[in-house]
Amino acid sequence: MLTLIGLGLFGLLALVGGGLAVTLRDPVYAVLALVKAMVGLAGIYFLLGAEYIGAMQVIVYAGAILVTFLFVVMLINLSPADIPPLPRGLALYGSIGIALGWMLLLGYALTALMTLPSAQEARPEQDTSLPYLFGTLPPYRQDPLYRLCIPL
Repeated sequence: MLTLIGLGLFGLLALVGGGLAVTLRDPVYAVLALVKAMVGLAGIYFLLGAEYIGAMQVIVYAGAILVTFLFVVMLINLSPADIPPLPRGLALYGSIGIALGWMLLLGYALTALMTLPSAQEARPEQDTSLPYLFGTLPPYRQDPLYRLCIPL
């Protein structure tokens, strides 16, 4: 139960960090939010038993690549006037509508997949009168190639 709560918290941390990395206007804060997302992913890896991947996530991504991103962003020294304004109107609401449409489509597809019958329900009863199962080799002495190769 504690693992499930931890997975939920680390997943929420990764989602919030990724969302903030996309929506924050200041590049320095966006990179720091991306570090938060990477730490959340590393926590998920640790809880799932992949300690090596979690450690590499922290060392390589959060510790090296994103710190390099942060260094470059701070070196550029963007002023608030250099950052373009947020989109408005059709650009904003159109992208939100497309995202919601995809979510509805994927949700519908997932519910359709969940209502499919299981393999035992979908497979008809097998005919046991066959000398061998479909897809397997026939018994040795009934195979015509066997009779041609090894005469009896």
